[in-house]
Amino acid sequence: MANRRKFLAGLGALASGSAAAVGTGAFTSVSANRVVSVDVSDDQNAYLQLRPSKYADFTTTDGNGVLEMDFSGVNGQTGDGVNANATTGFGPELTIRNNGTAPARVVIDKSGVDDALSGDGSLGFYAPFKSDPYNRYDGVKSGATFTTTSPNSAGNVGVVLGVGSFVSVAGNLNIDGWESSVSDASITVYGITDDSERFPNGGPNATTADDGGPGNGGLRIGVESDDPTSIG
Repeated sequence: MANRRKFLAGLGALASGSAAAVGTGAFTSVSANRVVSVDVSDDQNAYLQLRPSKYADFTTTDGNGVLEMDFSGVNGQTGDGVNANATTGFGPELTIRNNGTAPARVVIDKSGVDDALSGDGSLGFYAPFKSDPYNRYDGVKSGATFTTTSPNSAGNVGVVLGVGSFVSVAGNLNIDGWESSVSDASITVYGITDDSERFPNGGPNATTADDGGPGNGGLRIGVESDDPTSIG
């Protein structure tokens, strides 16, 4: 969001009799140095906080505080990996908290993992509860699905988090083959506000074409106390 400041400029005129000359102030370019301060934080202290759940079996942070998910059997499991030709459920593995200054819609793009599996499987994420007291999502046992490949699209995908609110995240890893292996594939977690220039249709209050009302977020957690879709 741009902060527009009003500047008052004194206009000087050279008068001779009844004639006045006022300069146009035209220029071709201006270059001015300004100070910018940026702190880079680890995932557990960033504006969009990503933290392993206390129940996590596959999720840790590396030496730089960056969240990692590893299903290869290196985190103390007695097995060596997930089952072939099966769907492995996990979670809650991590929590996502909004430490910013405005409500944000949180979605997860997992296409990097799916691409690495080359058609032999897929990964999905969801909120492992159904807590809407108004039963607006009667058929959704999980409460909300996070997974999307289109962060800029309006729809009931993701969770809208108010400032300071958090949500637990679980998921499923589906493996269709017997020789599937993925190394260093990435998921992308987006926290999108209504002021987003990159995703103008991805914020909490983006409208749907059907009813013109808010269309983003399967759950709205800690957004406004008078919002009937807001819980927590």
